[in-house]
Amino acid sequence: MGMFVLLLGLFVWSEESLVAHAFPRSPLAAALQGAVQNARRCPPLSDVASLSFAEQPRIVVRDDEQFACKRLIECDVMTSPPETNVYWFVNKQLVHSVAQRDITLEGNPEQTILGVSQTRHRFCLDPFLKPNQENTVSCRVQSSCKSDVIIESPPLVTMGPSHNSPLTKYSPQAPLITLVTATRMEIAGQFVQLFCHATGKPKPNIEWMVLDDADESKVYPISDFKDFIYVLDGGDVLINTAATDRASITLQCNASNEDGYDAAESSLIILAPNDSQS
Repeated sequence: MGMFVLLLGLFVWSEESLVAHAFPRSPLAAALQGAVQNARRCPPLSDVASLSFAEQPRIVVRDDEQFACKRLIECDVMTSPPETNVYWFVNKQLVHSVAQRDITLEGNPEQTILGVSQTRHRFCLDPFLKPNQENTVSCRVQSSCKSDVIIESPPLVTMGPSHNSPLTKYSPQAPLITLVTATRMEIAGQFVQLFCHATGKPKPNIEWMVLDDADESKVYPISDFKDFIYVLDGGDVLINTAATDRASITLQCNASNEDGYDAAESSLIILAPNDSQS
């Protein structure tokens, strides 16, 4: 019986076993295997699926900002379809992972989309850095529907702070926008989800504004566009491109609590069906 199980295990060389073999650390292996098991089928795309870094990943240091995250890593990704699994590493150890999911891919999975998105991922490193020494950090990004498509940043080095202040659930933390759709391109007629997630203590309030097409210093409340823009419970917005004749729209996501404020822009470019084929 034992020999039969061994032979069966050798014969069934599945995608899950490949992931476990390639990434033997148990927390990462578990996360990647979970992503494989929960992967959704790729939606029909007008072009090929893709995944790449839009900009070189980088470390941001903000020592002068009270209550703000002092050291964070930014990873900007170009992807189609607009969903990913993101893994954050400090000193070669997986410390956090997050799955980004787009609700518009659930309602009509047979609808052909362009799905090209530039997404900015940010992660606060403060609780995980060793003080007074160099730390290596990186991000790894995996396609949500092609689990073997993975990109990873080179190791980035940052000095840990002179000391780590003890963090409790009551420690004030200014908002940090950890996920935002920087740019999305989509074929006219589709629903489009723009992401904006933030961390902080107390939990940040997320508010969207629409920037004026000609003068970005002018902003309008999202309620002025309720005919085609809807705010979702989690803070993201859903845009019905079939209900507007705009070719583009730029929004600003604002995250605020009593200890601070963070903001990021999010742009949607709407293409005519013929343009998406060129």
